[in-house]
Amino acid sequence: MIFTLLTSFCALVLGATLYAMTRDQDPDLAMLALTCRVGGGVIGGLSVNRSMGLAWLGVLASVLLVVGLPLQLAGVLSGSDIMLAWYLMLAFEVPLALWLMIKGAAMPARQ
Repeated sequence: MIFTLLTSFCALVLGATLYAMTRDQDPDLAMLALTCRVGGGVIGGLSVNRSMGLAWLGVLASVLLVVGLPLQLAGVLSGSDIMLAWYLMLAFEVPLALWLMIKGAAMPARQ
């Protein structure tokens, strides 16, 4: 999984580098090459185990809320600032609920 993410990151870096090197010669071709490389990197990154990505999204949203809500109470963050964390939590909880309703959870084997 780590190597797949690393490969996807390398594709993104390669696309940006390729664009920077070729944009003066032919901007349209450079943009096409950048788009293809970025598309390949994103598709490769999305092919990583989806349930693991959903779990990381939940962890990120939870950490943001644990840190952000006390800061909102202290007046450091406004309500609109903390909404990003709530949107991330929404993006985690709705697919998780659908996943559990459709696939269910496996019962542990009885011994």
